[in-house]
Amino acid sequence: AFDDFWIGERNRIAILEHFTNSSDETCDSVNVLINNFVNQNEMNVIDLQYHTSFPGEDPFNQHNPSVPGARVFYYGFTDVPYTVLNGGLKSTQRFDHDILKFNPTAVLVESLDDSKFWINLNSKLSGNTLNVEAHVFALKDIPATQLTIHIAVIERVIKTETGNEG
Repeated sequence: AFDDFWIGERNRIAILEHFTNSSDETCDSVNVLINNFVNQNEMNVIDLQYHTSFPGEDPFNQHNPSVPGARVFYYGFTDVPYTVLNGGLKSTQRFDHDILKFNPTAVLVESLDDSKFWINLNSKLSGNTLNVEAHVFALKDIPATQLTIHIAVIERVIKTETGNEG
């Protein structure tokens, strides 16, 4: 017997915000775990990695300290490694890697939920300036007071800085 059975096209990708520090050895194994998972699931998840100013110096953080600092302040944690799934609204979407270990299944399940929005991005690089135009279309009724839109530019490979992990 089947109940509530539906076949459709997936329209959502999960977002992982991973906080790390290249001078902290405890981050090494978690970074490998997160990187391997994301590389094997590129159609299911987008990975945003933030290098914090703690517990030690990190050349990636020194290059861009304001964005990781703002996100750490927003989420309110004090130790790395730390990973947040889709904004971390639920406690099961926050992984401190000590008490709550990273759960790859939870990430994949999140990517199967229906998206509440359709986002169409157009971008144009003009010299050193990236202009982005975003059109957001609601697929469900949502009160406007619950909306926040963030746009992130992702640098997949950085060759100008080297951390302890290479």
